[in-house]
Amino acid sequence: NMEARTDVGANARIDMTVEISDLKHLEKVIKSLRGVEGVLGVERAGRAS
Repeated sequence: NMEARTDVGANARIDMTVEISDLKHLEKVIKSLRGVEGVLGVERAGRAS
């Protein structure tokens, strides 16, 4: 699942739901996303129910 929107400036926000096997995998995905040029922030929104 993914949702993207833009603000008045040149920024966009992308919310996505991904399936992660364990915490180590989550940390690797977050680190990789933070390494993408132009990415301003990455955060975990919460746990799946």
